[in-house]
Amino acid sequence: MWDPTGEITEEDNTDKENIQYPLYSAKVPPDIHFIGFDLTLEEVRGAENLKQDKKSKENIDPKKLGWYFVIKERPSEPRFGMDTTKPTSPSQRIWDNMSWDLLPAATKVINVGGTPPSPGGTINTDNIKWGSNAADMAYILYQKPVLVAVHAMDMLKKLSEKK
Repeated sequence: MWDPTGEITEEDNTDKENIQYPLYSAKVPPDIHFIGFDLTLEEVRGAENLKQDKKSKENIDPKKLGWYFVIKERPSEPRFGMDTTKPTSPSQRIWDNMSWDLLPAATKVINVGGTPPSPGGTINTDNIKWGSNAADMAYILYQKPVLVAVHAMDMLKKLSEKK
């Protein structure tokens, strides 16, 4: 459940009242999943005026703020690769933000023996070097698990409660 400030904190993870786990799920191979929760459409979406006026959130009963659907990758299934776009600011230019855009345009092959693609001023505080060994390359190309949270009001815009 969403709190009036709109912030998600570590404490939220232990709040059993504000976390709903699916009652059932089904899968249609290769990549379609159906997940069912014990919530009504009204409970999930939240108050009608929630979207119009952000200040009104403070005046709404916390139980009527709606729910977020959170989808996250499993941390036990590591992925390796590069980001699809270059970092936009110098503070984002780290090994973790290596991008395919940094490779020569003619090829999209990682040449570990050649000159490393530069994320544009990488500050290498971990003493990791491009192409020096498999462990360094795994560190550079490891993709952290992703977590996405979408409010139900944004996901279920066109559905209406059947009475």
